[in-house]
Amino acid sequence: MRLKLIAVFSLIVLVLGGLFLAVSIYAGSAPVDAQQAPRALEAATVELEVEGMAAERWLSVQAKDPTVREPFGISDKVADAQGNKATEVCNSLRAKAQTDARAAEQLQNEARLREQAQQEVQRLTATEEYLTMCIAVAKAVQD
Repeated sequence: MRLKLIAVFSLIVLVLGGLFLAVSIYAGSAPVDAQQAPRALEAATVELEVEGMAAERWLSVQAKDPTVREPFGISDKVADAQGNKATEVCNSLRAKAQTDARAAEQLQNEARLREQAQQEVQRLTATEEYLTMCIAVAKAVQD
């Protein structure tokens, strides 16, 4: 009975090990080219700039509407009322942007690209910190 259990568990371990090996080989088969990384980052930056310009163009069209411009002329007497109205106008612009399919897609793409850029900045910052530490260690070893 004991040998049967050992044999069954060994077989399970072998099957799972083979599966994990196959998955890791398949996932690691895509070569990473160090020369493509800066180009990919530059392409993402350019795409983010284009999306930002499209969003800016859409906002400039919306800003020409007098009902949008009016609440931002805030005076001291009616600052609270106009501030509330300005907030309502901004919220309505955001709702318009979310309902407009193209603007909503641009906002989603911009958020996704911003997240990717932040991840790349974090990776580069960690690399820079590591290199700074290596330089400090090398200088300490020289001294």
